[in-house]
Amino acid sequence: MTDFLLVSGMGLGRWAWSDVWGQLTSPVENPPNLSRKLRVGKVLPINIDGLMGEHVDPSISHDEAISNIEKLINDQKLSNLVMVGHDIAAPIVLNVASRMKNPPRAVILLAGVIPSHGASFRGSLSFAFRSQHFLTSVFSLGRRFQLPKYMIRNLWCNSMEFEEVVKVMGFFRSFPEALLRKPNLSPQPSYPITYMVLNKDRLILPNIQKRMALNLRQVKIEEINSCHAVMVEKAVLLSNKLLDYCE
Repeated sequence: MTDFLLVSGMGLGRWAWSDVWGQLTSPVENPPNLSRKLRVGKVLPINIDGLMGEHVDPSISHDEAISNIEKLINDQKLSNLVMVGHDIAAPIVLNVASRMKNPPRAVILLAGVIPSHGASFRGSLSFAFRSQHFLTSVFSLGRRFQLPKYMIRNLWCNSMEFEEVVKVMGFFRSFPEALLRKPNLSPQPSYPITYMVLNKDRLILPNIQKRMALNLRQVKIEEINSCHAVMVEKAVLLSNKLLDYCE
């Protein structure tokens, strides 16, 4: 059986994977065939801080998030593992995978932000986001960075149905400022990496996603016609693609 670890990105907690979790864990047949070997084992959606709480730790660093995920993998005894990372969770997932004694079965990055030599980490994000982040940082007087709802709607949910947009805006949370800084990236060992470009993404433009994907060695690039919140908008399609990585 194949286990899955689903790591959320900016603003989208583990709740965002609920429909994908349902698709991955549901029986292939109804009623289920109890004699058939199951393809999917454990499916664990987690926050970008590597924890499973309702809120994300605002002070978390890259190293702390990596340690939390490593501990979770060991505690849950995850094996034959497929790791999925969304936007700025990508370098965290890659670092965890690089340090695993038994490499993962595959690493899948959804619009993953991959640091490159000499490039700004924040520079991969849209100008609208960077401008809002700068203005908020100047005038927030130390308060936690919060995005206005119209930006969540336009950058994360631009091609989604109204009901799905309301869901995302209702659950959207602030994210740790430290994770917007450029992390160190461990050397990439020999495990398969797939980078899924989100073609309707306005937070991380598709051409920038493709450019970042090419920073990885021997990466397989796929495309999905989705906005940034792909696990909400295209849960069935994404789940089917993930199931291709099962034994």
